[in-house]
Amino acid sequence: MTWIEKKFENNIVISSAIVYEPNSNKITEIATAKLDERNNGREGTYLIIQRPVVDGMLIHQSVFEKKEAQSNKSFEIAFYPYDSTKSARVIKSNVEGIVDFTADEKWVVFCEIGRVRVFDRESGVTKYEIKGEESEMTFDSPFIMNNKVYYRYSMNQIFALDLSTGKEEEVTVRRSILSKIYNSEGYLGFSFIEARENSGEIELYIIKESQ
Repeated sequence: MTWIEKKFENNIVISSAIVYEPNSNKITEIATAKLDERNNGREGTYLIIQRPVVDGMLIHQSVFEKKEAQSNKSFEIAFYPYDSTKSARVIKSNVEGIVDFTADEKWVVFCEIGRVRVFDRESGVTKYEIKGEESEMTFDSPFIMNNKVYYRYSMNQIFALDLSTGKEEEVTVRRSILSKIYNSEGYLGFSFIEARENSGEIELYIIKESQ
């Protein structure tokens, strides 16, 4: 399990990225950031959202640089490894409009307003970019499985992008309300409810990892 804890001490916000291992009951702090809100301006880093990946945590964070009486704010996606002997690094800087994100050993995926982008993790080069039919609609809940990245578009359709070919395919047809994709060991899942019928019935769908 992973999460971000925050505490406020003497006008300094301290964000900590935490990993909990149920089998050993071990709690490990793998990253700490400080945001100084003293002296008429902010300076430092604030951890916003985390996503666990196979070898560490991806974290969407805001960075404040103080210049005279003003603070310049920017956003970045950083990687913090579980292995304390390895260094953290910024995956992408100056990112705007990030809704959700994930990664595996080879790829980094950004879901944004109006598009999905897939980067080569080592080089940072954009490999694929998928745009929605409408630029204002969002993509979210990406997960990589079976050499495909699955994601939800505009709350009513699930797609998969083949990471070998770049071909996008419909996992579902467009429907009224689909949940975000969720993951369990070896499975992805999502649910559907027809709000207009108001029947209270929900359909559950499972995508199984290939053996």
